[in-house]
Amino acid sequence: MKIELTVSSFAHCYEGAELKDTQTWQAALIDVLKENEIMIDGWQEDSSAFAVKEIDEECLAALALCAAYTEAKKPLPAKLKSVWDEDKIYSKAANSNDSKYKQLLRSVDIFLPGNFPYNFEFADMNEEVMLFGSLDELIDQCLRLKRSAFKDETTVNQVSKMALEALNLYLEMAQLAKTSQLPLFIN
Repeated sequence: MKIELTVSSFAHCYEGAELKDTQTWQAALIDVLKENEIMIDGWQEDSSAFAVKEIDEECLAALALCAAYTEAKKPLPAKLKSVWDEDKIYSKAANSNDSKYKQLLRSVDIFLPGNFPYNFEFADMNEEVMLFGSLDELIDQCLRLKRSAFKDETTVNQVSKMALEALNLYLEMAQLAKTSQLPLFIN
């Protein structure tokens, strides 16, 4: 299955959404974040910036496993299991509040411009609860993982090749989103 990584405003991502409605929703989200001492500047809902890239779901699974195994200082498995998210090392890392790779281990739906240390749930424009993360944290964690797991840009096995492909795409799209001051949607 293909997963889309989209750099866009909510007005562009949510079909039929009115600019006024997305701006009202954004203001409500920012107010809730401020109440929790998370300061973000927001983003331009009238922005025309838009970019979409696709990646195989298996590559994102490999990236999550790579983050977990790197943190555990264990060698990455040579093959991706069909039920990869039940892997013990992955489960331990994904459920840890102390992980260095929270943005990569959890199934974040939307990365917002800004720097905040944790993920949070909030209802999106369609009132569906989504998991949000920080673009700045995502970029930092991708760079940290790249330095740790891919020091010389060589890959050991198929899983590490898929992980590196996903890592490079995440970095590219996250940096574009940060430069454009727009959210990054994963769907």
